[in-house]
Amino acid sequence: MPAEIRDQLLAATKVVLLILNQPIPDSQSTLFDSLWQRGKYLQYAGHCIPAPRDLSAQNVPALTHLDDNTTDFMKALSYIDDRVVGDNMVIVFGDFGGRLDHAMHTLHVLNNEGKRRKIMMITPQNIVFAIRKGTTKILFDKDVDGPACGLLPLAGPVRLTTCGLRWNLDDHESSFEGMMSTSNIIDGPEVIVSTTNTIIWTGEFRATK
Repeated sequence: MPAEIRDQLLAATKVVLLILNQPIPDSQSTLFDSLWQRGKYLQYAGHCIPAPRDLSAQNVPALTHLDDNTTDFMKALSYIDDRVVGDNMVIVFGDFGGRLDHAMHTLHVLNNEGKRRKIMMITPQNIVFAIRKGTTKILFDKDVDGPACGLLPLAGPVRLTTCGLRWNLDDHESSFEGMMSTSNIIDGPEVIVSTTNTIIWTGEFRATK
């Protein structure tokens, strides 16, 4: 994950845990339990799915929004903006739901929201977040991260320079219609990415049991 996000998690800053379109597990992994305990604000977005954990005990209200122009994900982020004061980081614990349109919309939201807030998505197989324009250092734990990764220029053409990947880029143009660095490999404990526009980072992730 980006070094700044890692440091803020370790410092126990204001963390919002958003559970997206899946049941809340009784015992998923040490990661989920750690996030559940660390999250100062808890959100659950999606249709009503029976959940073994008592949300009311966590002071999580059940709300209904009838706006058909926004998705559950977007509604939850709007609620966070209305209720959570000050700087915060949103950890989305969820999945892509097996539908390409859902996956593309989730990436769309992560790309746009990542330009203005700290947000990342963790699924049973992936960790996904936006890398903003400029230079970003990403730190890895080989026990849970990688090795496969990808840099997706969904916001438009970019020029990329990387260090720490198996196939590094040197001021290389990347676009959705042209070359995209997918199926790359993380080769070290950190990767440095310089980009001229926002991109999506996606990497393999294995939550520890």
